[in-house]
Amino acid sequence: MKTSAWGHGARICATLLCISSCLSSAYGQPTAAAEDSTRISPAAESASSALAAQLQKLEQRIKNHPKDVQARFKHATTLIQLGREREAMAAFQALIKRYPELPEPYNNLAYLHSRHGAYEAARSALETALNANPNYALTQQNLGALYLQLAAQAYQRALALDRRDTLSAQRQQQIYSILSRPEQLRNTPGNPLKIAPAPTSLK
Repeated sequence: MKTSAWGHGARICATLLCISSCLSSAYGQPTAAAEDSTRISPAAESASSALAAQLQKLEQRIKNHPKDVQARFKHATTLIQLGREREAMAAFQALIKRYPELPEPYNNLAYLHSRHGAYEAARSALETALNANPNYALTQQNLGALYLQLAAQAYQRALALDRRDTLSAQRQQQIYSILSRPEQLRNTPGNPLKIAPAPTSLK
């Protein structure tokens, strides 16, 4: 029995539609695992919303009380927590310009520099903070941690030049061991510095 041209064409179309449907299922639609990997957890979303609300309140506070140093400082710190580090850096620089006697803005500016591997800029900011207030303990601690980080980098360069340099390898590991102790836990990977709380010396 011969098949009509129309019937043959219909079967081809049906086959193509079936293949298209299978390909769409396999490649065109995201899998549940893929969706889960890009989905923000409720806890993270809630924390981000809380920080955004806090930032808004601080902005209103600054608008009503422009000389409130603590509000300005907390505003800059909240920007860090929200990942808006460029804005945070500008905010701390503005605080430094207005209140050069406060060590805390220098300290947190150093923290931001250190996060991005600008260790010399971080060192300069910390040393300036200590010139402003030699008795500010957190900056002393951060400067020590930064020197350790710089030393670890120097030993890494030594190892790159001589892989048989066991002394540099040993000292580098000792530094990493110090930086990973509970009292000197890093705020973020690769950053041994700690963020300063809001200053209380001026309001």
